[in-house]
Amino acid sequence: MTAGELLRKQRLQKNLTMQDVSLMTGGNIDKATISRLENGDRKVSFKAAFYLSEIYGLDMKEIAKLGGGIPEQSQG
Repeated sequence: MTAGELLRKQRLQKNLTMQDVSLMTGGNIDKATISRLENGDRKVSFKAAFYLSEIYGLDMKEIAKLGGGIPEQSQG
């Protein structure tokens, strides 16, 4: 499963439209960006991962493991 597939699955399980999700982010992520993320046309930024993980109840690390594009933090 890709990061986009996971995000789409979570959105649909919560019966949310892309517009609903955009509004839940306070307009910080627009509908077109959500579509690009779900279709794999864009990697998930840290900002998008933050908002979407909160909305969907996911761990940001889960998105990153699926190739979301979030950079790994270096160990001390």
